[in-house]
Amino acid sequence: MRQALRPNRSRRPSARFASLPAPVAGLNFRDAIAALGPTDALILDNYFPHASYVELRRGYAAHVTGFAAPVESVFDYAAPNGTAKLFAAAGTAIYDATTAGAVGAAVVSSLTNARWQTVQFSTLGGDFLVAVNGADGVRTYNGSAWATQTITGATAANLVTVASHKTRLWFGENASTKAWYLGTGAIAGAATALDLGYVWSLGGNLAFIVPISFQNTQGLDDVLCFVSTEGEVAAYVGTDPASANTWQLAGVYRIGRPVNRRAVARFGGDAIVMTDGGVVSLRQIVAVDLSQAGNVSITDKINRVLGEQVAAAASTFGWEMMIYPAGTRLIVNAPQEDGTYRQWAMNTLTGAWCRFTGMEALSWSLMAGAPYFGGATAVYKADYSNEDAGTNIVGQVKGAFSVLGVPAIKRMTMLRPTLTANGNPAPAVGIDVDFSDVTPTDVLVSTVSSAQWDVALWDVAVFGGTTSNLRDWTTVANIGLTVAPRLRTETRGFDIQITGFDLAFEAQGLAAL
Repeated sequence: MRQALRPNRSRRPSARFASLPAPVAGLNFRDAIAALGPTDALILDNYFPHASYVELRRGYAAHVTGFAAPVESVFDYAAPNGTAKLFAAAGTAIYDATTAGAVGAAVVSSLTNARWQTVQFSTLGGDFLVAVNGADGVRTYNGSAWATQTITGATAANLVTVASHKTRLWFGENASTKAWYLGTGAIAGAATALDLGYVWSLGGNLAFIVPISFQNTQGLDDVLCFVSTEGEVAAYVGTDPASANTWQLAGVYRIGRPVNRRAVARFGGDAIVMTDGGVVSLRQIVAVDLSQAGNVSITDKINRVLGEQVAAAASTFGWEMMIYPAGTRLIVNAPQEDGTYRQWAMNTLTGAWCRFTGMEALSWSLMAGAPYFGGATAVYKADYSNEDAGTNIVGQVKGAFSVLGVPAIKRMTMLRPTLTANGNPAPAVGIDVDFSDVTPTDVLVSTVSSAQWDVALWDVAVFGGTTSNLRDWTTVANIGLTVAPRLRTETRGFDIQITGFDLAFEAQGLAAL
């Protein structure tokens, strides 16, 4: 018969110490709380997970201000000579948002809406940014001027999504199963229809078109995927859709229903799609049954919470994904039920997730590799400063619950986070016990003051802060079997990295009856 364990009251509590790593594996809403790993996180807001530490995200600053309507699209143009341009669509116009300052006159006006989809396309006549919005025809920018292209065969005003594949432009028609393609190397002229309604069996219409790359016996080959609003993917291989000898249907596959037509991003040779079942890889999904899609979902660990948000706000404008290579992150822009916006961010090197708050972004783009987002009245440059347009960045971290290697009731006495920062960010720290959830409230608002170049006096003012390691102990008083460290910062001007937590506690030993 098994013997029950009880406290051995003959032993005095012994002082012990334990160290826990930073939650570099990121958020985990998939597994049971009691089963989380030591590097999983229950809360990771505005702290981005790296391989060996979590870091307070950088902030944002106003880039172009004074828009009279929300900036619902930002998109870039990259010239062959390295020149980069950024455009912003708001209300009924498109504006040049390349140079910081007040918004100028519209470069394209008298438009129907500001929700544009774009692709950059190279031809013998130059490099073009091609843009469609389902109402105003096919618009192009060639590095110096905008133009409206003449399309025959299709109704150009109805074209709402665009992609390029093997030197050919493809368009999706609004509320239709038809895709349209132009001649090779053409940005205008006769368009020919490809009706996907004959290969889809679930109904719906064309959401978007995206190419992916596969390895075959001849090397890499591009496959063009047509994704329906009901989650069917028709994959075609070949070059000339007018000839059965050079154009074939490779297969029809199932994914979840895409959230909207912006719910797709190119990721290397792959394309990832945000669906009502999470973010999935098109290249991987074709190899598994729909019932196994969760096994290849990029958002597997956060799907429970992300799915709740999609269900609550799927029809709200702003769902979008963007790959930010220089920041090694995938950003999922997520409208909330209360009308605010959040971002889920994944480290593309480790697959770890966190959440960003405080950035009310409607749309995202890159210019010269740097991220920008459109807001209610401005375009902002992100990952740029260590404050949010003059306000504090609020960060929260909560690790997984642990018995600290001692399966006994513990009285916690001291806690210290191991930080690297340019000053003292005065974090609020605390301990949750036995799966409780109590936010630290004694946070101090901290600001690093840095002198302005060409304004402050040399040898007098302080330019920037000094990076130092902080290991300050904080007294705590919690009693429980399992414990989880947590931290909250509210700062402006700080760079903060967290590498772990040290804990001091007393444990009552256990003995058999």
